[in-house]
Amino acid sequence: MTRELEGINALFTGRAEGTKKIALIQSFDKRKIISNKGLSIFHAANVFRKVEGVGLTLGTGLSAILEDKKLSFFSFHSARQIFDLTQYFKEATDEDLRTDIV
Repeated sequence: MTRELEGINALFTGRAEGTKKIALIQSFDKRKIISNKGLSIFHAANVFRKVEGVGLTLGTGLSAILEDKKLSFFSFHSARQIFDLTQYFKEATDEDLRTDIV
């Protein structure tokens, strides 16, 4: 099961508001996998218990929001870990900078 979780790049949840569809996207990496290799414990009902299976830890921050066909992201680095954004990003040349300043 741990090997299957290592292939996850992102977690998605969403909702529909009328005809608008909204997806909330959080990046995920294998460091967030809780496995039963070694010693992993969790605290529940005032007792620490050893992890018997596999689990995930979730962060509190979003990587991106997809509203219909519009993608908004908080970090380009984080968004490109999930989506191929190469066609939307181009490094500016010195000539581009001189042209845009005028």
